[in-house]
Amino acid sequence: MSTVRDRMLEVLTSSPAGFFSDFDGVLSEIAPTPESAFAYPGAAEALRTISHHVAAAGIITGRAVDSVATMLPIDDYTVVGNHGLEWWEKGSRTDHPAGVRAIEAINHVMSETQRQIEGAIDTEGMIWENKLLSSTVHFRNTADPATVESALLPIVVPLAEENDLRVTFGKMIVEFRPKEHVSKGTALVELIRKHDLQAVVFAGDDVTDVDGFRSLAEMRQQGKHTLSVGVVTVDSHPDVAIYADVIVPSVGEFIQTITEVAAILEDQHA
Repeated sequence: MSTVRDRMLEVLTSSPAGFFSDFDGVLSEIAPTPESAFAYPGAAEALRTISHHVAAAGIITGRAVDSVATMLPIDDYTVVGNHGLEWWEKGSRTDHPAGVRAIEAINHVMSETQRQIEGAIDTEGMIWENKLLSSTVHFRNTADPATVESALLPIVVPLAEENDLRVTFGKMIVEFRPKEHVSKGTALVELIRKHDLQAVVFAGDDVTDVDGFRSLAEMRQQGKHTLSVGVVTVDSHPDVAIYADVIVPSVGEFIQTITEVAAILEDQHA
């Protein structure tokens, strides 16, 4: 039976190939706060090596590009931040017009959400992360995350609708994003088109990564050679396992796998 490593190598040794990954929950363990996250040992080296042996490589994340840059050197590859709304390529940063148009609305819904929920429940431990082009409310560190999520739902859904935004839920987070269809999936499609990729691997761990998995499945129907890798843990959304082609059970195992992939690619090009 083929291992995840073998399946990845099968794709990445096609040409031209691309390798892309989420950050949190894939290249980094999920951390209590966004600022306390760090790249898993070996992640930066593996990604850098792989990037030297494929046509395109990078990170596609909900984080802002500047946040990723504090944890990994990003000059060797592409970083798509804010779920496709922010791009860093070849030393140049570009903001998607949909994100720029949504800045004022995002500021408003974040402050209004905070005002409303603070009057309803204990919010100690909540983190309000405004990433300019999108925003995230974290409630992992609260005393009762399930209660907080239940309280947030009737607040954030109408607020998003009233302000022409959309709201998405992830691993103990709620995110406000522009209503325009910009996602990790559209980012992958754009990267495939821009680099004329014929083979692509994308790894993710949360429901927002499923957009990428779906896009790769559609690309496969068009003749591309694609592989979606799900890092599935106990708190992963069920759709991650459903839509992934292959699964690994932890960040550590994923990093071990791409470290082996990087070493084999390096040997092949020696």
